Amino acid sequence: MILTGGGAAAARVPGVVGKIGNIASDVGRKVDPLNLGIQGVAATGRAAGEAVPAALGMTTGAGKESVSEAFLAGRAGGESQQRFTAAMRGDEEPGAIVEDAMSALRNMRTERGATFRAGKEALELEKIPVDMDKVAAEFSSLADSFMYEGISELSPKGQMKLAELQKIISSWQKSPGLHTAKGLDILKRRIDNAYPSGINPGDEAMVAKRARDIVMREIREQAPDYTKVMKPYEEALRLEREIQKALSLNNQAAADTALRKLQSVMRNNVNANFGERLNLVNKLESAGDYYLLPRLAGQALNSYTPRGLQGLGATGVGVGGIANPSMLAALPAMSPRLVGEAAMAAGSVARKLDPIMQQIKTPFNYAQKALMPYAPQIQAGAMGSRLVGQTAGAGQEQDGLTPEQRIMLMQ
Repeated sequence: MILTGGGAAAARVPGVVGKIGNIASDVGRKVDPLNLGIQGVAATGRAAGEAVPAALGMTTGAGKESVSEAFLAGRAGGESQQRFTAAMRGDEEPGAIVEDAMSALRNMRTERGATFRAGKEALELEKIPVDMDKVAAEFSSLADSFMYEGISELSPKGQMKLAELQKIISSWQKSPGLHTAKGLDILKRRIDNAYPSGINPGDEAMVAKRARDIVMREIREQAPDYTKVMKPYEEALRLEREIQKALSLNNQAAADTALRKLQSVMRNNVNANFGERLNLVNKLESAGDYYLLPRLAGQALNSYTPRGLQGLGATGVGVGGIANPSMLAALPAMSPRLVGEAAMAAGSVARKLDPIMQQIKTPFNYAQKALMPYAPQIQAGAMGSRLVGQTAGAGQEQDGLTPEQRIMLMQ
């Protein structure tokens, strides 16, 4: 009723307010049970879950995800709601989330290593001999491939990385005790540790990767069962590097760069790679109880004034409200802070209602099935009653009704 009624009033105002009013009215129609029929209660919930955050995310400039997370924080309660509230109300230092994100990444790295070690121990790699000369020969061929007429095609840093890896492999070749599958596994990890950090590591990363591929190929050929253990490790490592690069979570990146990238996950645009950063933060969430998403949503919703270009629209609404006070009705829907507080409160109410809804769910479903044959008559009667009340004392052009509703009244 709030969305359809307020939206219909605001829709008649020109400019930004009218646009917001049209959005509100559209959302209201989508979530109105009477427009969905007697079977529409579940559909109403789904429509509200999709339409309302999208509309409010646009009017506030804070993004759909931030509004959804505000509701989910209220619904979860406990620490999730507390962390969201602290971020939204400015009780938490924004930069604290960067260190927690890096801690989550370190947790992922620790878990990856522990899982890998457990599976590897069962293989008894130390008992499987390998031909280390073959590895050294392949690496020598790799080094030669970068040379042309006595000149290296690598950058100075790339040449230094090649020399570093060449020294490591040479030391392995001279140590017969390391000529086992376990020795190759340790060599692979040494090369992993030599992998350059940073967002744009250049040809150093290419050299390290190709050297690592040589070692991995020999392990797979000479210890086939190793591949089964290695696959989840490789996937976890690839995810870790992707998170590190996409979110600038490394020791060389500035904290404000990482913070900006983390905050961008609430906006589904090109800067956030259309939701891919959000997926990566979701992976980080599973590495510990850091509540990254509720806190990021709180930061996105902590301002009373709209974000981005929506701020210009709010200014216009405020100035226009002097001449036409009805325009001011749109301002609450444009305030990230007010929307965040309301969404969290709505989630809290939903949490408290859950026990009641669980009790009435079964009998209500039975009632729905029993009334299904009479759905058209029930819907028409309910809408007719509402429309009669809506049109009492109102003119045809000022009642805020849709053409379909007016036709129903005249029948």
